[in-house]
Amino acid sequence: MEEIKKTEQATQGVDVPTKQEPAKVKAESNDKKYVQHVLEFLTKATTYEPDALRVAIAIANGNVELSASDVLAMNRYLNIDMGNIPASASAIQKHRVCRECKLIQTVATFIDKMQIAEVNSVLTTFAINETYVEEARKLHETMLATSKSGTTMQNVNTVHGTTNSNNQGLK
Repeated sequence: MEEIKKTEQATQGVDVPTKQEPAKVKAESNDKKYVQHVLEFLTKATTYEPDALRVAIAIANGNVELSASDVLAMNRYLNIDMGNIPASASAIQKHRVCRECKLIQTVATFIDKMQIAEVNSVLTTFAINETYVEEARKLHETMLATSKSGTTMQNVNTVHGTTNSNNQGLK
């Protein structure tokens, strides 16, 4: 009994390393890796892709009622890079569907197969929505006209940012 008391007294002043310290180092290492992965993704992401990806993941998680900001984000992503394609509804719709397919490829790394089917269904409906395609056609027509007249890109971006005035969620 006395030996146990002597051992306890001897060890009371000694700092015994705990296993929490390596766990803390590992957590910090994981945080750094996470930040590195996020920064890597963001530097490789195209214009409006992070917002569109956020909306697609929300759809995969069951949120098919899109807010006005979600609709705007998705339309911006689908409408970007139209370049010199004809300002016809069919050409715009084809462009939007191609952009939607690229988004599906990206989001597929974050969701399962059943969620991919749901996201594909919702985004295809969104990409071919007549109202949004017509808004994109008018925007594209405006952008083509302003590029011919020499208007600055700042003015074109202002038009692009305000085009979706009647944003309502998909149902």
